[in-house]
Amino acid sequence: MRFSLSAYERFVMLVQLDGTKPRAEVVNNNLGEFVEFLYRIERFTQGIAADPTAKEELLDDLRGALMDIDPFSFELSENWWAMALRQLGGGGLGL
Repeated sequence: MRFSLSAYERFVMLVQLDGTKPRAEVVNNNLGEFVEFLYRIERFTQGIAADPTAKEELLDDLRGALMDIDPFSFELSENWWAMALRQLGGGGLGL
């Protein structure tokens, strides 16, 4: 899997070229939102390192902030960011 920036549409996409059927999915509406998501996730991981007991509260704050930035990224539970946040929360991909 690779991240790709569509120069024409300005979307950040996740592209999977292996397997019999290539797939692509829009991850964020633009590069700025993608970078902001990465920055906020890093702040989340630093917050957990400083206070592991605050994980649920920090995850709720992170989810709210990311949804405010790019609600499209969370429209479907199968969207990449929705799955990534479940993993960060310890829920795995199946929840």
